[in-house]
Amino acid sequence: MRAPSSEPTIEAIRRIAPTAVRGGSTVVNIRTIPGHPNVWKVVLGDGSFVIAKQHVFAPLARGEPHDLLAVEQFVHERLSKTPVPKLYAADTEHDLVFFEWCGDHTLDDVCQEGAAGAYGRLVVEGFSRIQSVFRAESDEFAPRTFPGCYPTDLRRTWRRTTRSLVGALPSLACRLSRSASRKRITATSDAFLELLQFLEQAAPLPGPTDYNARNVIVDPDTQSLRFIEFSRIGWDWPERRLTQYTTSHGAGRPDGGTVSVLTPALAARYAALATEYRAEPPAEIAALLDGHHFVFHLLAAQSLLDAMPDPRHPLLDRWRNPEARLEQLRSILSIPLCDDPRTTELRSCFKT
Repeated sequence: MRAPSSEPTIEAIRRIAPTAVRGGSTVVNIRTIPGHPNVWKVVLGDGSFVIAKQHVFAPLARGEPHDLLAVEQFVHERLSKTPVPKLYAADTEHDLVFFEWCGDHTLDDVCQEGAAGAYGRLVVEGFSRIQSVFRAESDEFAPRTFPGCYPTDLRRTWRRTTRSLVGALPSLACRLSRSASRKRITATSDAFLELLQFLEQAAPLPGPTDYNARNVIVDPDTQSLRFIEFSRIGWDWPERRLTQYTTSHGAGRPDGGTVSVLTPALAARYAALATEYRAEPPAEIAALLDGHHFVFHLLAAQSLLDAMPDPRHPLLDRWRNPEARLEQLRSILSIPLCDDPRTTELRSCFKT
């Protein structure tokens, strides 16, 4: 293994950043991004910015097909015509990657501030462009799959994660909805099992493994956005990726809540675009998205209810205002994104 460099990381950033950007000038300041100790905003003398990110675990994958720096460079090269930041340079001595600066706000931020509506269509269309490239070049991406992120791993984790939901569904619905009937909900258990099997049997596709609303950077001034974090490739259902990209939790915020960007209109838009990389017809693609949207938020409600008896539970520190969140989750669970009977019957159990 290569000996670590004696040059401090900050000094390496100061040295490399000006040459990473063509015409870049001297570094004026280097600021750590709050909550991300290994990511820095680099201020250049001409007033421009660069992002420097250090992959602290890169040495563990050095030389492997899933080498973090190599994969990130490879992915950004392939995604150059999609909404991702420009990757200016990589330095293997310090495991640093330098990116185009795209803004101070994430999709999570704007959702919490009530401005999500302006970005819903951009997220759906940008995500579809990215997923289309991953599908078209899947033979190139597949060998770079990160260990533990293969289709067999995905399905094994899915079954383990969703197993408890089947028996918990009646209790969850009764806790969240005042009008819920345990007898009626219990009768939908077969429908829920059918939904879980429908989602599991769909073909997964290669793509990023880290997908959440904080990994979508938005620029309110230009009404544009960029997706970030492509150092690990794994297999997953694109509808689950999109669900999580478009769900804001406002973790750690005193006023934080759960917000979903997706609407029936956006689900229909996604279904139309996804026919480029999905073999299913649009109606079935919309049903896949609706199903993952339902299951994801049901899992969130279950996690929150499990945490609430213990005031010191770590989740309650990240997800503040638990009672308000439960009502937000109930509302999300009650609104279908399409008219597929597999989800509309289940969602009706969460009406007020």
